This record gives sequence, structure tokens and C-alpha cells, in this order.
Amino acid sequence: MTQQDTRMILAAALERTGRGDHDAFATVYRMTSAKLFGICLRILPTRQEAEETLQDVYAVSYTHLTLPTSDLV
Repeated sequence: MTQQDTRMILAAALERTGRGDHDAFATVYRMTSAKLFGICLRILPTRQEAEETLQDVYAVSYTHLTLPTSDLV
């Protein structure tokens, strides 16, 4: 799979996620969590804080899937 293929799959999953598709959100998580965790590890002072922050990011994102768009503004 090429990098372009990966980007297209992620873009499609993000679009479906925006429409409330929870399976697509799982795809977004699988495709992005490792890289985001690496960023958290570089920014935050401890591994525990990086893990908690990563969990918070995805928990908030998931919660927003169930909110009407007008509630996000």
C-alpha cells in the first residue's frame, strides 16, 4: 500500500467519522494513535501523562461524534 493509498483511506474514514460512523472512528484510531502517542511522548514529561493525554484526545473526539454539529460550535 502506498502512502497515497493510506492517506485516501484515512481521509475516507475521517469523513465517515464526521457522519457518526463509529467503525470509521476505530479505523482513524488504528491509523493515527501510534504517531500521536509518539508526539505525546516527546511533548510530555512522563509516559503516564502521554498515555492519559492520548486517551483524553480520543475520548473527547469520540464523545463529539454523538453531538449534533450545532453543539460543537
